[in-house]
Amino acid sequence: MSIKKEIEVFLKERNCLIDQLDEGKIDKELFIQKNLELIQKISMKPFSRILSYEEGMYNYQYYNTMAKYYNNRANEYKFDRKKKRKYQEAYNKCRNYYHEKDRTLEQMLIIKEFKNMESYYVSLYSTRLKDQLFEIVFTDKEKAVFHTMNPQILALLKENHVFIDEIRESVISDYINTKY
Repeated sequence: MSIKKEIEVFLKERNCLIDQLDEGKIDKELFIQKNLELIQKISMKPFSRILSYEEGMYNYQYYNTMAKYYNNRANEYKFDRKKKRKYQEAYNKCRNYYHEKDRTLEQMLIIKEFKNMESYYVSLYSTRLKDQLFEIVFTDKEKAVFHTMNPQILALLKENHVFIDEIRESVISDYINTKY
């Protein structure tokens, strides 16, 4: 199967999982697990250089899913003194995957030339993330909603007049306000 076809299959299955989540057929935890299974099934490594929106979407989903997976692993070890090393390893992998996710998002913004998108801070239940987490919506793409706290990306969005400096309800508010 060609890489282009694999990405098409991936995006179709990703959208199907989002629909299942939206319809309440699966919860956030199962959604994350199913995304991990999808990535393992596709068994395609992230692109080292993103040349299209679709490649960027694959990388973003890959890195975001892996970050969430290792975040869960780190939380399993967090309070066990005997597993401090395992905690640190999982935590470091989580941080690295989030970093790669943000690099991918930045590349996607540049590929799209900051067109057909809007961005703003999101209303959250979490006080720790208040005024830090912001949402980027690609208005011309299906199910293209991204989140980050990256100050470099925020500066780029402001510089390109895409960021609206206000707090709004996320288009996926239930998802981002649900712990996993």
